[in-house]
Amino acid sequence: MFSRKKQIMFLASIALNVILISALAIYFLFAVILLPHEPPQRDWLEFYFEELNISEEQWEELRPLVESYRENWTKKCMEITHYRRELLTRLEHNQPIDELLNRVVEGQREMQEIVLNHIDSQRPILTDEQERRYFEILRRHTSCR
Repeated sequence: MFSRKKQIMFLASIALNVILISALAIYFLFAVILLPHEPPQRDWLEFYFEELNISEEQWEELRPLVESYRENWTKKCMEITHYRRELLTRLEHNQPIDELLNRVVEGQREMQEIVLNHIDSQRPILTDEQERRYFEILRRHTSCR
């Protein structure tokens, strides 16, 4: 009788292992092999500069502007995100939101200033053709996606 229980437990163990390995194989097949992968995202500023054929000399002038922009944009984005999360928490608990809502709106206005100042700071470095193409690119990527 004891050996019959061992046989059943052994077969059940094998069955569970087969199910586990099958599940892992199916996951690997779909998640890693069959599902389409997004191509690596290129930095959008680098993309613009490549499309604009920016020279090495221009890039050396633009690099500090781009680095400063990235730093300022990231800081402001993190600040706005903090206020948005706090806003959601207050909404969830039926607490007043007016002050936080004003901070979010002000942060978004400041973010827009950061972007516009960055665009404007690059203009003296670009040729007329590069500037024309730059604004075409910006228009193409301005949407409510």
